[in-house]
Amino acid sequence: MNRNKFYIAAVLAFAGLIVAPVVESVNFTKSINVVEGSPLPAPVPKATEAVIVAEGSPLPAPVPKVAEAVFVAEGSPLPAPVPKVVDNVRVA
Repeated sequence: MNRNKFYIAAVLAFAGLIVAPVVESVNFTKSINVVEGSPLPAPVPKATEAVIVAEGSPLPAPVPKVAEAVFVAEGSPLPAPVPKVVDNVRVA
C-alpha cells in the first residue's frame, strides 16, 4: 500500500514540474483591452523590391492516363436491410 502512495506522489510531483512553468506564462488578469479604429493598411512595396504578378489561367484538371483503371458502377444498389419480425413482443 505504501508503494502505491509513493507512486501517486511521484506522478503528482512530475505533473507539477511540467505544469508549473506553463502556469506562470498564462495571463490570469481579467482586464480586457478594447482597441478602436481601423487596422493599418498593407505595406506598399518599395520600387526596388520585385513585384510578382500572375498572368494567364489556372491549369486544367488532370486527365487520367489510358493505362489507369477507370471504375464504372453498373446495376442498382442493394435494397435496405429489413428488420427481423419478433413474435410475442410486449410493450411495457
